[in-house]
Order: sequence, then C-alpha cells, then structure tokens
Amino acid sequence: MKLAILQMADTPQIESSAVMLRHAGYEVKVCGTQLRNAIQKTGCDTVLAVQSMLDAGYDALDPTIKEASLDDMERCDLFCEIKVRNVEKIWSRWPRLRGKTAWWRVNGARPEHVIKPDGKGNMEDCGNEMDPPCPVISANLWYGTEEYNKQGRNYVFWPPYPRAAEYDPSRRKDLIRMDNPFCLCHGINGWGFYAILARCAALGVNVYGVNAPMGVIHHSKVPNLVPNGLAMVHIKSVDCPGWAIYESMLGGCPIVVARLLINRMRGQELFKEGSTCLAFGMPGDETGRGPMEFDQCVLEIATAIDKLKDPDYNRKIGFAGRERLLKLIWSVDRDGPGFKAYMERVFG
Repeated sequence: MKLAILQMADTPQIESSAVMLRHAGYEVKVCGTQLRNAIQKTGCDTVLAVQSMLDAGYDALDPTIKEASLDDMERCDLFCEIKVRNVEKIWSRWPRLRGKTAWWRVNGARPEHVIKPDGKGNMEDCGNEMDPPCPVISANLWYGTEEYNKQGRNYVFWPPYPRAAEYDPSRRKDLIRMDNPFCLCHGINGWGFYAILARCAALGVNVYGVNAPMGVIHHSKVPNLVPNGLAMVHIKSVDCPGWAIYESMLGGCPIVVARLLINRMRGQELFKEGSTCLAFGMPGDETGRGPMEFDQCVLEIATAIDKLKDPDYNRKIGFAGRERLLKLIWSVDRDGPGFKAYMERVFG
C-alpha cells in the first residue's frame, strides 16, 4: 500500500483527508514529534503537533492514524503540506519528494502572491499561490477554475466530515428553547470583522475560540451547542469552507454569513441568501478588498437574529442549509472513483 504523510493544522482536516486518501489506496500518517522537529529545522512554519491541536480544543485524532517517523519520509509516496511557502523547503531536505508533494491548501481566498514587511525591516515572501510548485488538492474552489488550473493537475472538493453523525438535526425539531446565537472562530482578531466584535456581543452573540471573548470550546461540546443555538453568526471574511459552518449546517442550525466570505470563497453553490443562509455586509471584490461598511454589517446581523427568533423560519433556513451541504460534501460513492483516478494520473 502507498504511504501518505500529512502535515496539517487540525484533527478534523487530518481525518477528512484520510477518508479520501484511504479510498485512493493510501495508508495515512501524520507528522510525529521527531519528523515535525526536522521539518521545522528547514525553516518551515505552521508545523503543528497533534497536542497543539488538542490544546486549541480539537478532538483527539482517530487512533488508526499513526505518527510518521523520519524513516517514513524516505519511503512515502505522497507528502501533503498546507503552506505553499514550505514546499521548496521540504524539497531542499527531501529532494525525493519532488513530484510526490501536494499542496493541501486550507484557505478559501483567491490566489495571490503576497510579499509583505516582516516587521524586522525585511520583506517576507509568503509564497506564490498563483503558480504553486506542485499540484493543489483543496477545498479552495478557485483552483478548479481555468485561470488557476491550466495544467489540469488540481483537484477541488467540498471536504467529507467523518464526524457528521454527531450533528443530529432532529434535535431542533421543536426548538422549545433557543439559546444565544454563537460564533466559532479561532483568532477572531485576524479575520476582518474584529471591529464589530463588541457590537455583536452586545447583540447576544457568544464568540468561542482561541483569543475569543468566550474562550475555547472543546469540539466534543459543539454537538450540544448547535441544537439550541438560535444561529451561528460567522464573523469571518473568508473560509475554506470551515468546520464551524459544517457543524452548524449539519445540525440544522441556520447560519448568518458575510457576503464578502461568499464572494471570496466562491461559495455561491452552498450559500443561497434567504434560502440556505442569511447574509450581512458588502460583497467586496474577489480578493477581499472594498468597503467593509461595519454599521451595515451590525444592522443586518441584528435583523437576521430577529428574523430567526421565529421557530418555523429558523428551521426552514437551517434545514435547507443542511440539505444543500449534504449534496455537496465529497462522498466515496459519488466522488471516490474520480479522486482515485486523479491520484493515479497525477502522482502515479
């Protein structure tokens, strides 16, 4: 059996990717401590241990996914990396991985080549997303367009979610009580809408996550948060597509999402305003630039929350969102054969 090693930043992503890769004939491993340290020595960043993921509130990793060693890097058939700027550094240490590396991009924004000040008087090259050095396997739908997939070497998809069964929409059938709306977002200060955070909190939105007002909520508790939450108010400007969106929609909980996010991640096939979601703010342009109009955002979030206090309307939006998402999520039966053929064509 072929071996794939995943260098990823959260346990849901690892488990989701494992579903696809196992179907394509790969044994899947995640970077162990020794390997992680070796990767960091090459200058790579965002190289996380599983323990770091647990500290951020993620569930324990599926125990059937074992840790890879340094020796595994000398025999693996595929290495999956989440940061394009790390790829060449990986190859400098393990040149045999040229032609055996996939960029498993986890950001939904339009590709750019960002070069910015590093705060130390130098310029930092964040990697050329527009012309990556290896094939892209990603939920970033831009990489399925002709503009960014000229060589036909990319694969885009709506990720499978192995723990979907934990989110039971029948628990919202009666909605005898509706708790405060909530937001699930790590690093809320870095996603474009931090300026309205206090006003959202004043509307009753409980924001959970790393550096969020309500602190980290463990993923094991989210299935019990979703059934009675009035809505999930997604205070982010982009996603890919985001486990918070999945968890809420799978549980039949309606979401209130930024038009800017919909536009930036090409999410129109999931987000149908007034049908599968409610929306707020300006759409901006596809790179995320444009006026934010924060006052409009707050007003439309408040209006959405008020509308969703009607249990019938709440269920209508929430259940339509779930139904639409289930039609898009990658499945073994529908998408598995095509993915397996893609992997054989591109990686042998």
